[in-house]
Parts: sequence; C-alpha cells; structure tokens
Amino acid sequence: MRQMRSAGRKRGSLLAAALGFAFLGCVVGAEARVTTIVLGPPSFAFDGARFGEVGQYLSFEGKASGEIDPHDPLNKVIQDIDLAPRNAQGLVSYSTDISILTPVDPSAGNRTMLLNIVNRGPERLFGQRNGRARRRI
Repeated sequence: MRQMRSAGRKRGSLLAAALGFAFLGCVVGAEARVTTIVLGPPSFAFDGARFGEVGQYLSFEGKASGEIDPHDPLNKVIQDIDLAPRNAQGLVSYSTDISILTPVDPSAGNRTMLLNIVNRGPERLFGQRNGRARRRI
C-alpha cells in the first residue's frame, strides 16, 4: 500500500514537471532591443557615506534607448503602439531613464550591481532610505 502511494506521488510529480516544461516551451517573449546607453559622470551615492567593509558607493544616472516592433502581437498591449512614429527600420524608438548603484571598489562588494529602469513616472527604487525622503543619490 505504501509503495503504491509513493509510486502515485512520483507519477504526479513527474507529470507536473513535464507539464511545467511543456508550458515553458510554449512561452514566447516579445523582443525589445536596447540600442544605446549613455551615462553621466559618476557621483558618490548617499552623500559619500561608507557601508562597513564595502565602503562607498557610486551612482550613475543616464538614458537607455531602444526599439520595438509595433507589428509583434505581444507588443499590442502597449497603449497606442499603432499611433507611434516609426524609425527608418519601421520600429518604434523609445528611451528611459536609468540609475546604476555600485560599490566604488567592486571587489569589496558581493558582485551585485543595482540597476533601476524607470517605466513611468518618478524614480522609486532609491526613493526612501532608512525612512528619509530621497535626496539626490
């Protein structure tokens, strides 16, 4: 009896895994291509405060530009994509603000870079630190 239940559980787990992989194989993503990234000069983040052994952080502010295909069915969810102007390749160009936060000495950190790409509205990722309203990082 115990062996039958164990075999049933294994079959159920295998079936769930197979269905999961089959579903992932059917998922297709829309393509958005970043064509340029322009960063301003670095500045010390958090007023130059030091954070333990990692030390100080640098902040980079800039713009990322790219293009998307307005004819891709997955891009139809973008409001008024059909009305957007096209570039010479027939694609819709876009740009967005980006922020990068990284330790001054990358070898002292955990090999992680914090990247914020703003979709709409104001930047919120660095909006509050320790309960204080954001000042320029």
